[in-house]
Amino acid sequence: MNKIMIAGGGVLGSQIAFQCAYVGIETTLWLRSEESVQRTKKKLEALKENYIRTIEACKSGKTNYLGALDAVGSKFNEADFDLYHKKVENIMDNIKFETELQKAVSNQNFIIESISENIDIKKEFYSNLNKYADRNAIIATNTSSFLPSDFKDLIDNSERFIAVHFANNIWIANIVEIMGHKITSEETVQKAIEFACKINMIPSVINKEQKGYILNSLLIPFLLSALKLWAGDVASYSDIDKTWKLSTGSKHGAFEMMDTIGINTVYAVVMTLPSAIQKGTIENLIANKLHEMIESGSNFYC
Repeated sequence: MNKIMIAGGGVLGSQIAFQCAYVGIETTLWLRSEESVQRTKKKLEALKENYIRTIEACKSGKTNYLGALDAVGSKFNEADFDLYHKKVENIMDNIKFETELQKAVSNQNFIIESISENIDIKKEFYSNLNKYADRNAIIATNTSSFLPSDFKDLIDNSERFIAVHFANNIWIANIVEIMGHKITSEETVQKAIEFACKINMIPSVINKEQKGYILNSLLIPFLLSALKLWAGDVASYSDIDKTWKLSTGSKHGAFEMMDTIGINTVYAVVMTLPSAIQKGTIENLIANKLHEMIESGSNFYC
């Protein structure tokens, strides 16, 4: 597997592309417009800095875990660090940007969708993708809110369709949750596992469809609880984060996580709740407050 196409250059789409390019895979990023291309390039430059900081922290002994940056192990020498730096510096040589979907999927045998968490947008994308993708290509979704079965009927030979879900900051949180639907083939599952291992990720196979997979089944209720405290004026977001971090020893609070995940994505997840469109509910209040933040371009901390 030496080539891959990734649809979407958001928080995770850009990270997946960066990691694929880091291990030497020829990576095509499909984006909707030239403006999206420029925004994604900025994300990739920021990721380059994050990778270098991680390498330097390991080199200086501040950490002994390189996560997805290393396929060797925990014992490093100077030559290893030189290699890691070289791979980071050469990443852009392995990334191609494309705004035409037909060109982007040409001759691709592994495709990952990582576009907006909006079911209608995703369905439109899969309907278009199905016109151009090779009938034998593995097609994976990185969705955090929906199930593979929500989209499988839009894809010919849907036994080749699977969910391959990444955690945020994938170069350190290098877990991949792999989840098929009822007719996903075992061959497709194995190819998804092989792909995960090739890009230095640790695969976690989910035996049956489960909304939220493993990670988000744990994470989303936590974030929603924090949002209810904030939207209900129980406490400020900074005090909620402070209480959580100091009480549990966690490095990040819920609202710090939401800034990293992206307010657009958090809003999309909230809007999957039926109560989010019912006036007078706390979920509706949360949705309105998040929408205001999106409209103003603001985050919780910056």
